[in-house]
Amino acid sequence: AQLAGSAAGVGLIAGAKNERFSRFSGVEAGESSLFFGSSDGSGCERKRMTRADMSSRDAVREVLAATDIVDLIGSYVALKGAGGSRLKGLCPFHNEDTPSFMVNRDRQTFHCFGCDRGGDAITFIQEHEGLTFGETLQKLADRAGIRLPEWRGVGGGDDDLRKKLLEFDKFAAKFFRSTLQHPEQGKRGRDYIATRALKPETVEQFGLGYVREDWRSLLDAATRAGFNETVVEKSGLARRGEKGHLYDLFRNRVMFPIRDIAGNIVAFGGRDLGDSPAKYINSPENPVYKKSRVLYGLHEARGGLNRPAYAVLVEGYFELRRCVDSGIENVVATCGTALTVEQAALIKRYVPSVLVVFDGDAAGIKAAIRSVGVLTGAGLTVRPLVLPGGKDPDDYIRSAGRDEFLRLAEQASDFVGFYVDANEGRAETIEGRTEIATELFEILGHIQDGLRRDEYLKRLASELNLNAAKCREEYARY
Repeated sequence: AQLAGSAAGVGLIAGAKNERFSRFSGVEAGESSLFFGSSDGSGCERKRMTRADMSSRDAVREVLAATDIVDLIGSYVALKGAGGSRLKGLCPFHNEDTPSFMVNRDRQTFHCFGCDRGGDAITFIQEHEGLTFGETLQKLADRAGIRLPEWRGVGGGDDDLRKKLLEFDKFAAKFFRSTLQHPEQGKRGRDYIATRALKPETVEQFGLGYVREDWRSLLDAATRAGFNETVVEKSGLARRGEKGHLYDLFRNRVMFPIRDIAGNIVAFGGRDLGDSPAKYINSPENPVYKKSRVLYGLHEARGGLNRPAYAVLVEGYFELRRCVDSGIENVVATCGTALTVEQAALIKRYVPSVLVVFDGDAAGIKAAIRSVGVLTGAGLTVRPLVLPGGKDPDDYIRSAGRDEFLRLAEQASDFVGFYVDANEGRAETIEGRTEIATELFEILGHIQDGLRRDEYLKRLASELNLNAAKCREEYARY
C-alpha cells in the first residue's frame, strides 16, 4: 500500500533506505529527498516536504517499525501458515470460500489475489476501518505505545476537527453514563431501562446513559471540561436558538452511543422519556458521522458475524440489544433509517448473506422489501423474515424466546418466496401474478450475477405458476 494509497489521496510519500518503507513510497530506495504527491503517474503534483513534514515521515517510519503486520491482521483474520514467512486467510474485503489473502511477515505486507487489495499495516487499517490517514497513524501509535509528535497531520484542519469531535463524543458518552448511574439524577433513566429487562452486562456493553430534562446539562459539563462551544455545536449535540444561545439537543432521554466500524463514538441516539412527539432522535450528520455509512452494532458484531456466516438486520436499538442480550451476536441495526448502498457494502465486507427482520406491521413489511433491492445490489443473499403477530424482534424474543426466534430464522425463505407470500391475495388472479412478477423484476435488476438472476427467475416462475421461458423473455424486455 503505497503510502500514496495509505494517505487516502492526500499522498504522503517518503523515500528511504529502509526497503520495507521505500517499497510503498513510490521512490527508489536510497533516494534522500522527500516529497508530497504521487510518483506513480497519477498526475498528482510532487512538492518538496518541509521540516515538519520530515517529522511526520519519521513518525510513520517509527509506527510501521513497531507494528508487526501478522499480529495486527491476525487480530482481524484467522491466519494459517502458507510456507516460509507467508500466511493466508479469508479476505476481509470480499467474500470467498478459498483463502486468497496473503500476509508476508518479512515484507510486512498483505495482498489479496481475489480482489487485488494490498499494502502495509497503515493501508489495512485505513481500508478495513474507514479511517483517515491521521486517525490510522494515531491508532497504530497508541497500539504500539508510541507518542506521536505534535504535527498537523495529513488533512490539516479537517483532521484536527475530527480529533476534537471524537474526543468530545467520548466525553459526552461518559457524561451520559455517569448521569444514569447517579443515585438521584439517573433514576428516571434506570427505571425505564429496567422495564426493558436487559442484563447489566448488555447495558454496560452498549454504554447506555441518560440525560436530564435540563437545557444545558451537557453544555455546562463540556464547558467545565474545557471544550469550546464551536466543537460542541459542530458535534450536533447542541443547537443554537433564535437568540443565538446554545442548548442541549438531547433532553430527558435514554442515550445510546453510536460507534463507527473502528469503535469510535461518532453520534448518539436518544429515546424520549417524556411526551415528545419524536420518540427516538439521532445526532445530525457532522464531520465524523455520516449516517449512510454507519450501522449500529456493527463494531460490536464483527467477531460474531463469521460464525453463522450471515448477519441479522433489524430496525432499531432495542431490537438489536434484545438479540445480543439473548446471545445472538451476529446482529446490526439501521436505527430507523432507510438502508443505504454504503451500509449494504459494509455488511458484504463481513458476510455473504443477510436475514432481514423488520416489524410485522405493514410499514415493517414495506421496509423489509425496500431493503431487499439494496442488499441484493451489493451481492448479498437476502432472506426476509416478518415475525408472527406483528411483533418486532424485541417483543418476540421476550415472549417466545431465543430458540423460537432462531427456528423461524432458519426457516425463512428467499426474497422471492417472501414477496409472493406477502402478496398472496393478489396472487390469486392472473393479473395479480403478472404484476407481482414485474415488481420482482425491479429487485432482480440489482443482481449483477447472471446465473443467480436466472435461478431467481426460475423460482419466481415456480412460485407464481408462470412459464419460466416467458418470464425470462419478459424480464429481458423490462
